[in-house]
Amino acid sequence: MTRDDSSGGWFPQEGGGISRVGVCKVMHPEGNGRSGFLIHGERQKDKLVVLECYVRKDLVYTKANPTFHHWKVDNRKFGLTFQSPADARAFDRGVRKAIEDLIEGIEFITAFSVGLWEVSRVS
Repeated sequence: MTRDDSSGGWFPQEGGGISRVGVCKVMHPEGNGRSGFLIHGERQKDKLVVLECYVRKDLVYTKANPTFHHWKVDNRKFGLTFQSPADARAFDRGVRKAIEDLIEGIEFITAFSVGLWEVSRVS
């Protein structure tokens, strides 16, 4: 989904649909051995990548309600509508753990959440 600030609403991104979304550890392309974290979403029906957002220390995360969370990085806004509050909590834990590890400078990570959620994005 995308956010239209003039109308105050979220609208389906790339036609909407259920997507597999996860917080993944990635190596920086510069090859300096450092790693980071990426929120990656792929629509289930056609495998189209509908969400790619690097997690940063200054990411602003908001739990709008138990099944809709959104976040802002720089001037970009993203959001997810979850199938259940448990899915939302799992994703929230993954994002918060990634931010914590970035702040603490930890270069390794354990498992992160991956689930099926509706993807929203605001550019």
